[in-house]
Amino acid sequence: MSEKIGRVRIYQVEKGIGWIKFEDGSSDLPIYYSTLKKNGMELLKTGEKVLVYIEKQAGVNEITAIEKLDN
Repeated sequence: MSEKIGRVRIYQVEKGIGWIKFEDGSSDLPIYYSTLKKNGMELLKTGEKVLVYIEKQAGVNEITAIEKLDN
């Protein structure tokens, strides 16, 4: 598992998916509503700073946990 800091690029409530843009310039990753719910969250706002935990699942990097770093 790896950790990365990034910001919410966009979160589409109606679709239950968003994208995290990372400070290190690595590729954006999707964040799903199911992951938010599992971490006690309902939604994300554009620009929020987050810490995400990434695991490789079925050969693809996936965000498995998330924490907000600012409000």
